[in-house]
Amino acid sequence: MKHVLPLLLLASAGLGSGADSLLDRAQYMFFNRHLNPSWLDSAYAVLASVRDAEPRNERCLYLWSRIHVQKGDDAATRKEKLRCFGRAKAVAETLRQVNHCNPDGHMWWGAAPYALT
Repeated sequence: MKHVLPLLLLASAGLGSGADSLLDRAQYMFFNRHLNPSWLDSAYAVLASVRDAEPRNERCLYLWSRIHVQKGDDAATRKEKLRCFGRAKAVAETLRQVNHCNPDGHMWWGAAPYALT
């Protein structure tokens, strides 16, 4: 969690072009979570702050959907899995509404229901 605090302070100061930097960091932590077990939660926190500041940011929506699929995969109970996968699909649907040509929106919209099987 110590990695998140400086990022959240930047986010609270107004993202502007800092959103790309925060998204770069969140993406790095997400795709390298095997290096540090806390990075999944850290990436989640960073993405939540960017999403709150820029709810139509396509890259954030893609990563936000993807991280919910991962959290669903990792969930201990079926109820939590369903909640995470449902959230992933809803976020991907938002991305499809923001830009129906964005392939990530279609990919993660379609992938979330399959995670339920």
